[in-house]
Amino acid sequence: MYTFGIIGAGAGVFRHHREALSSLPGQIVALADIKPDPAEQRAQEIGCPFYLDYHQMLAEQQPKIAVILTPPFLHASIAIDCLRAGCHVLVEKPMALHIGEADAMIAASRQAGRLLAVVFQHRFDTEILTAKNMLEREILGEVQYVEMRALWPRPASYYQAVPWRATWRGEGGGVLMNQAPHDLDLLCFLFGLPERVIGWTSRLLHRTLETEDTAQALLHWSNGMVGSLFVSTGAGGQSHVAIVGTAGTLTLTGPSAVQRHPSTYAPLSVDMRTFVSSPRPQPLPRPLPPSTFEIGRSGTHLQVYRALCRALDGGNVEEEELALGVQGRWSLELAQAILHSARTGGEPVSLPLPSTIPPVRIPSFLSLSPT
Repeated sequence: MYTFGIIGAGAGVFRHHREALSSLPGQIVALADIKPDPAEQRAQEIGCPFYLDYHQMLAEQQPKIAVILTPPFLHASIAIDCLRAGCHVLVEKPMALHIGEADAMIAASRQAGRLLAVVFQHRFDTEILTAKNMLEREILGEVQYVEMRALWPRPASYYQAVPWRATWRGEGGGVLMNQAPHDLDLLCFLFGLPERVIGWTSRLLHRTLETEDTAQALLHWSNGMVGSLFVSTGAGGQSHVAIVGTAGTLTLTGPSAVQRHPSTYAPLSVDMRTFVSSPRPQPLPRPLPPSTFEIGRSGTHLQVYRALCRALDGGNVEEEELALGVQGRWSLELAQAILHSARTGGEPVSLPLPSTIPPVRIPSFLSLSPT
């Protein structure tokens, strides 16, 4: 049976973790938070000790797995402390504020011989796993283009409720670091890390924020595939992911969708590779009747925990759905690349990023003015 110590137990996301752990053969042995309300009450409900100091919790309870739900600016230091104390670590997204912190976490994980995983539950979405299977079977042919529109509307009250939100010191960015990590992770999960990024950021409507509420990026992969990304907390509408291949197009709703719609695969009558290479005139490829997937289940924290436990039980620790170590770094790296490109007014940024790249601090007068 696994034992869990939860740090930052006053967080709103705690309920998802508590629900997940109630379905596992494990036990929450302690909660910790620098503020007793509401974490202490939650500890009483569970029947476990509460600590103001997580160091004391680690020393006295020695949980096998430390779960970190604190604000992002604390993720790296707490994770490294937990790894050095002998715990496996599960941390909420974003993994850290910048690449240097993430790499220090990965190094500590390797040195301690412990697993480090990031919560990206949408890797388990039925549509995402179906899309990944289709890509692996090359049902779309050769993928040429992906378009992701991720809309996460947020009112001003959302930012006013928590002072570290959308600040450089608290989150390391705005929508790219708070809401978009799920979307960025799915791009990398399905297609791998791009090799080059051009990005722009703006304050579309939340014009009093320190950081961006909107980001646009052009992406290029090493195999020639290209893509575009639009993420915003100041825009509304339907989110989607459209994947264009030589044999057809697959359209998904994406994790940010307020209302989910069935995914659709629209095949072409002829693969574009065959059409283009033909030495004789050919009829234009025409769309065939599309097929629709039933709306599946969204990924849950329970699936993340189950995958982590399977890995700890001696299963495949490289299991794709579980964002371990370097994979947990992907979304952070892509977000940082977009921010660094935006800081230079749209200059291309190559990936992977070096650990020594400095944290991004974009002056408001440079690229965050209303557009």
